[in-house]
Amino acid sequence: MNNIQPASAIMPYMFISGNHEYSSPHDTIYYQNLFLGQTQLGTQSQSKNPLFWYSFDAGYFHISVVNSEVYCENSATLGMQYQWLDADLAAAKSNNPNNFFLVVFHRHVYNGDHWSLDSLLMRNGMKCTNTLDYSTCNVSQPCTTFGERDCGFSLQSLFVKYNVDIVVNGHKHYYCRHYPISPYQTYETQNSDVYYNPQNPVYIISGAAGIENTPSFNNKDKDEIPSSPSVASSFDSHSYSILTAHNYTHFEFKQIHAKKNAAKDQFWIIRDPQRPAWTDTEYFEASHQSDTVCSDAR
Repeated sequence: MNNIQPASAIMPYMFISGNHEYSSPHDTIYYQNLFLGQTQLGTQSQSKNPLFWYSFDAGYFHISVVNSEVYCENSATLGMQYQWLDADLAAAKSNNPNNFFLVVFHRHVYNGDHWSLDSLLMRNGMKCTNTLDYSTCNVSQPCTTFGERDCGFSLQSLFVKYNVDIVVNGHKHYYCRHYPISPYQTYETQNSDVYYNPQNPVYIISGAAGIENTPSFNNKDKDEIPSSPSVASSFDSHSYSILTAHNYTHFEFKQIHAKKNAAKDQFWIIRDPQRPAWTDTEYFEASHQSDTVCSDAR
């Protein structure tokens, strides 16, 4: 924490819990004690568990922060958080539909053509007897396709319902930007640097700011950087993200190389009513060998 003090002392420092903060009792207590007061900045801090999910408005952004660990821990709060996010996005869309909408959480929904239990649960949901009651759902039985019958609590379904613009994740220790991806595994083959009126969210893994992408103690290989056709850019150079909404129509994203202090990846989302909505898509198959457990990260 001392290393980030020069920046965090003068800039808003928002946070999100990940697998380390959520799974270890010691780390959970440290996380709670360190960040407890900041949750009151969230516009929905009246939620039953504001410490792990909250939202706020900043300029032309509405940003919703949620806890992806509930999709690995079979937590009873999964249903509560899902209902909160549904209500939060509905209220934010009603208050100002022109904002750019971001949803941020730790584990990734898309990672090229790689997939695991947690990513399938967040994409397609899980089998439920009653899709409105989480207590009737089986968190170990993910649905294999989006929109499948008797499936509930898919985060991706909320992104589609409320036209979320960008989803930012971490977990893997590299950077990966996808083309706008639909829940039916199609992606928009626009110019890779400018997306005009995209109809689906842009999914980004921004995990290159911390520990290097090196072999872990229990794995001789480092994380494989995705190279699926749905991936617009990916690399593991130390870098961080800057998101700028210049107005209600122009959003700019830069991934800054830490040592060179220059953009290594950059793209725009432009809302232009004079242009038709983008409809030309291509299909990609998420056929990589799946993990039967939640995806690992060091």
